[in-house]
Amino acid sequence: MSRAEKETTISYVHGDDEIHIRSWDKHLNAAIRKLKADEPETVWIMETDEPGFLWAAVKCGHLTFRTVRTPSDRSRAEMSEAGKQHTGNLKHQKQKAPP
Repeated sequence: MSRAEKETTISYVHGDDEIHIRSWDKHLNAAIRKLKADEPETVWIMETDEPGFLWAAVKCGHLTFRTVRTPSDRSRAEMSEAGKQHTGNLKHQKQKAPP
């Protein structure tokens, strides 16, 4: 299967009260299935034969989106430097406790 076929697609028809989701993302699929278990009247899961694929419709009031920015080169360098400063903590975790 090509990469384009395995991407998550989220669609919303203006004026409709549900969001349609076609997803291969296991975390998103797990969250939708948990919502289905908690509030069965808010999620409709369409039948699919492919493992790992979820096609669902969720009522608009029960789904929120969060935008995550990709870190810039500068912030990646800063995070890397901060991690290098604290590598001593990791060395202690690998050692066994004295008897």
